[in-house]
Amino acid sequence: RVAIPSIPLPTRLTLAPHPGTAKATRPVKAAVARADATLRSVAQTVRVDIGRLDHLMNLVGELAIVRGGLERVLEQVRSEPSLRQLARDLGRLHHGFDRHLASMQTAILEVRMVPLGQVFEKLARVARQASREVQKEVNLVITGAETEVDKLIGEELSDPLMHMIRNALDHGIEDGDARERVGKPRTGTIALNAYQKGNQVVVEVEDDGAGINVKRLVRAAVEQGLLTTDEARELTERERLALVFLPGLSTRSEPGSLSGRGVGMDVVKTNIGRLGGVVDVQSELGIGTKITITLPITLAMISALMVLVGDATYAVPLSSVQEALLVDASSVREVEGR
Repeated sequence: RVAIPSIPLPTRLTLAPHPGTAKATRPVKAAVARADATLRSVAQTVRVDIGRLDHLMNLVGELAIVRGGLERVLEQVRSEPSLRQLARDLGRLHHGFDRHLASMQTAILEVRMVPLGQVFEKLARVARQASREVQKEVNLVITGAETEVDKLIGEELSDPLMHMIRNALDHGIEDGDARERVGKPRTGTIALNAYQKGNQVVVEVEDDGAGINVKRLVRAAVEQGLLTTDEARELTERERLALVFLPGLSTRSEPGSLSGRGVGMDVVKTNIGRLGGVVDVQSELGIGTKITITLPITLAMISALMVLVGDATYAVPLSSVQEALLVDASSVREVEGR
């Protein structure tokens, strides 16, 4: 037998956590919350092959052709006074069809869009690594990372932008001592900016480096047989700067550690042109250089100039149209009966 003494028990028992418990569990709760948010995000996300989106956009195009047929039928019905009620009913149906078709087109285009920040993050790493290679101090300032473009454009834009940043570090930004001698801060700046302009996206790469020596550029083009002396004299300032895009042109006698002898800007222009975009360069000696890329927001749909020739209608991509002129009928001359 064991004798158990009689001990009075409390009528209410209160458990208090240790003072450090709440602080210790806070990071765990935050991690659980982040994991939960990630799982919810994954549950609401579906990976879609870009080919399927292209197929959907093609179907939208076919529906647009059907819409055009409905418009012609509607015009015929409206021309009959006895079918006015039918014309009104068809008009309402056509209006609803047109509205939903436009909404479908917009929704498909939005699915294809990705923020440029995904590309810019990679470029920030490239800039850090390249600055160490050339032993130059530089800040990469990024704005407009939330600007969206077609996924295919974003993927194709990565390499040209990477080349331009490496080129700016190697050819544009001076070393710290040289910058201080001309009154510049020792650390150089490369600004990467993106914004939407109408149905286009503009991406700018600007540095505060030495700028482009246009006279040396023209002289190198003549010496390398890319330009004659007479042609060089006729060039405007903008055309002289555009010489940087000539294949094989370089103002360096020795290759640089990052971008060689300057070869590659022609490839940048070609790749951007393949995406339906254009490249423009501005530079001031001793101040810096700014390269501007203008691209369509999406490759799934292009703007076109509609042209009527006889009874046939043609669509000419606006990227291929340089100028549209108004011509008087009296100014038209026939050649060989045409």
